[in-house]
Amino acid sequence: MVFSTFSTGFSLGRSLIFIMVSTLLLGSGVATALSLPRPTATSDTLSLRYPADISTSFIALNKQIARFQDRQIKLGRSVVETVQIRDGLSEIQLEAATRQYGDTRRRIAALKLRVAGWDAELTRQTVALGESTGNPAGFSVPIILYHYTPGDFAAQLEHLRTRGYNVVDLDQVAAAMSGGTPLPNKPVVLTFDDGFANQLAAFDILRRYNMKATFYIITGGEASRWCIGAGRRNRDPLQPPSGCGDSYINWDQIRMLDRSGLITIGAHTVDHQNLAADNPEQQRFEITQSKAQLEAQLGHPVRHFCYPYGTYNQTTIDLVREAGFTTATTTLPGTVQPPGSLFTLRRIRDTLSLP
Repeated sequence: MVFSTFSTGFSLGRSLIFIMVSTLLLGSGVATALSLPRPTATSDTLSLRYPADISTSFIALNKQIARFQDRQIKLGRSVVETVQIRDGLSEIQLEAATRQYGDTRRRIAALKLRVAGWDAELTRQTVALGESTGNPAGFSVPIILYHYTPGDFAAQLEHLRTRGYNVVDLDQVAAAMSGGTPLPNKPVVLTFDDGFANQLAAFDILRRYNMKATFYIITGGEASRWCIGAGRRNRDPLQPPSGCGDSYINWDQIRMLDRSGLITIGAHTVDHQNLAADNPEQQRFEITQSKAQLEAQLGHPVRHFCYPYGTYNQTTIDLVREAGFTTATTTLPGTVQPPGSLFTLRRIRDTLSLP
């Protein structure tokens, strides 16, 4: 897959792509932030919008893929390589970010048909072999993906509480998947990407419910013209004349969240690079330096990583493991985590559909 937009150094266009893809990737329950206006109570609200049909179709596609992926795991069969699904989703997200809406619609429709075909083939193989669904060959751990604090976030947490879900952290998930202490009944993990300032509102609600979450932080650096992340410099001469868009949690706030006992701080690269398009040395810098910068600020190891835009390759996985991370999350949909998938954990955007 070619990501030519990202292969040429930083530009204003790349800054806009980052903001727009981040908007596309928002997750906030049944009515995700893809289909809702951005929060209006904060000064960092942007006017960017996606056509409603694309938002609705993308959400439906994610649900369809999650169901299919979970079926594959539960049946212990694989009719398609995960990389095909991952790359298909990445292409859709990046085309929407560059406003190629016609291509976006066509790719969504095409991938829906492909997933339906794979699902039919899975059923055919299962019936032909006389197999039936047994116990999941993996860990049933929904990991919820958010970017901004959804307007109904308190209602989502209430939904989890009243249905008996136990919010756990990624250290617990890693231990259980490595053969350690089992997870409690109906575990669920909450994650927030990018470290937007708006996420402080989510923290206030999490504190009210005494629930844990992981905040994946972009540290920010020269490659992004100091436009993003905790290291953002509002008056840096490298910044584009039009400004940088979103506000981010600063280092003092990150340390406060870390000390709260509820928030796990994870790494999300230095400059929110599309790692799959970077060479190994660029990837190594983005991965290792984000970890080092966070650890210098917090004074303890940072063990969890999140792939920007959900893009990665085997080199990325190897470098994340080599850097000393324990887990890494993707944007691949699914609620069942296959054995050995600590560095390709799946996430969903649909909290309120959990039974």
